[in-house]
Amino acid sequence: MIITYDSKLAITVTKRSDEEYFVKQYSLETYELMWEESFSGQYVKLKEVEQNTHGKKFAVAYNDDGHFYVRTFDQ
Repeated sequence: MIITYDSKLAITVTKRSDEEYFVKQYSLETYELMWEESFSGQYVKLKEVEQNTHGKKFAVAYNDDGHFYVRTFDQ
């Protein structure tokens, strides 16, 4: 889990199984789920979310059974 640099969001990484992970964005003001995405495949490894210096743009790198991917998103 990370807290964005502007302290407005919490971003979590949750593992359901070896085949599926979830990245979720929660508002720290209202505690509501703002965004969610599932990363699934044959054998997925996803560890952490990185943010830019302003805490507005994010990237997650993950591996699906030997294939490397990068997904970017923002607030």
